[in-house]
Amino acid sequence: DDADAANDDDAANDDAAYPGAPQKPKGPGGEKAGKKRKVAIFLAYVGKGYQGMQRNPGAVTIEDELEKAIVAAGGISDLNAGDFAKVQWMRAARTDKGVSAVGQCVSLRMVIDPPGVIDRVNAALPEGFEFFGYERVTGGFNAKTMCDRRRYEYVVPVKAFDPRACKARRDVELEKDQAQAAAAAAA
Repeated sequence: DDADAANDDDAANDDAAYPGAPQKPKGPGGEKAGKKRKVAIFLAYVGKGYQGMQRNPGAVTIEDELEKAIVAAGGISDLNAGDFAKVQWMRAARTDKGVSAVGQCVSLRMVIDPPGVIDRVNAALPEGFEFFGYERVTGGFNAKTMCDRRRYEYVVPVKAFDPRACKARRDVELEKDQAQAAAAAAA
């Protein structure tokens, strides 16, 4: 029937935008992007050379690098890039300038199809980053507010505790010895 054929043609052209309509998001190969899903992503990074985790205009941050890699992998469309509110981006914790993380969590809405998004994100990340994976979460999940604890561990080189290895520490010990000798002589 001609009416059915016309409807079939309309269905085939659903992706055709009317003049002035926003362009539909495309995947990494230019194909139609999949549906966004709320996920919690897990990553680690070396913070040396970065101005911290949280995005800050004019600064090189961990979030900037992560977002660029997710966009390059097709997880965030070019239309939504740069707008954390549109993708409901939220980090579980922040790190300061130069601080690394071995277990960071970020929640966001991103395209996880086609399979291989983890490999595509890792390929787009700079050296010193590792995207471990993601888990689908409920639509209301928020990595910051639903985090019930944060664990911080500080790594200090053993030589920092060796008085022979640190001139400043030797100077403090020398001053302490001199003060004790002066106090003993005055008594």
